[in-house]
Amino acid sequence: MKCCSRRASPPNRLELEITETALIKDMARTLATLRQLKILGVHIVMDDFGTGYSSLSNLRAFPFDKIKIYRSLIKFRR
Repeated sequence: MKCCSRRASPPNRLELEITETALIKDMARTLATLRQLKILGVHIVMDDFGTGYSSLSNLRAFPFDKIKIYRSLIKFRR
């Protein structure tokens, strides 16, 4: 968390993108880190939801401010 305190820009101007793959490697540690960053004001974004392992429970478990949905997941076919 030192990186946020050493910079002139406030943490609420920072947006951290994380993939589901990064979440499932060490879920408890990742959740704890994301919550600490959120307390500082950092915005947390799920990137490319729908690629690989997609779980709605991950969306509920983590404090996401935005969710970027993988394009092919919502692409309509005619």
